[in-house]
Amino acid sequence: MKVTAFIIFSLLNFNMAFSADCFRTKRDIRSSDFVAQVQSYIPQTHRGHVIIVPPTGGTNVLDRSYARSLCAAGLSAHILSNWSGDDEFNLELEIHTRFYARANRAIRVVVNSFPPGDFIGILGTSVGGIHAAIAASQLPRISTAFIITGGAHVPGIIAYSTQQAMRNAWEHRQKKYGFKNKQEYVTALEKVIELEPGDLSNSGKKLGLVIGEQDHVVPTANQERLRSLWKPQKLIVYNFDHLPTIVLTWLFNSREVVSFFAQAVPVE
Repeated sequence: MKVTAFIIFSLLNFNMAFSADCFRTKRDIRSSDFVAQVQSYIPQTHRGHVIIVPPTGGTNVLDRSYARSLCAAGLSAHILSNWSGDDEFNLELEIHTRFYARANRAIRVVVNSFPPGDFIGILGTSVGGIHAAIAASQLPRISTAFIITGGAHVPGIIAYSTQQAMRNAWEHRQKKYGFKNKQEYVTALEKVIELEPGDLSNSGKKLGLVIGEQDHVVPTANQERLRSLWKPQKLIVYNFDHLPTIVLTWLFNSREVVSFFAQAVPVE
């Protein structure tokens, strides 16, 4: 109870401290028949953009808090709230191909809406962190990325995640496809999942990660795999599971996250 009260108190004070002088707007960004919906926080003096990709469940209070803080630092923050086809659900393995491809397309659509030469960073949490890590690997215009409890090797994350939706998918697919064990499941997923975070260790991009050392939702082993691929300049580690790591990062490291992006903007 004390911890919950402290989080609520901190959130209220944090929101009040960073809500001034930002214009908030919602817009649909279209590309052919595809639509990405964003909630933007625009400062009076603009220095660049940061795309925020939320975790499972959609935009939450922490995303909005990060957006206000980034805006206060002179960065336009754009929360990617929805995109075409993001609510598709079935048990086909191929759904993951479409799921990650659509998210990648949504981020690409937002990136392409910014004027050429503008600074672009990306901040993602949990599955949003996986999407953000893939986008940072795919899109040259994204120069800075900060990932909170994301990971690499998507098939392994899907197979071994303790998230209820992933556990349900395993149980139903085991019956449907006759997988004898998780390794068979991983092998089948590897055949259909095309997008993965890439090796950015020598890319020149500014990279930051938060790792939960006891994470079972995005397994710690997969977070460490992303760390090995990226060799980030900024690393924050908590010896907790998934949600506590996310909340503690926001509570105690929000200013570091914002500074990470603010300091990455080229000096004119």
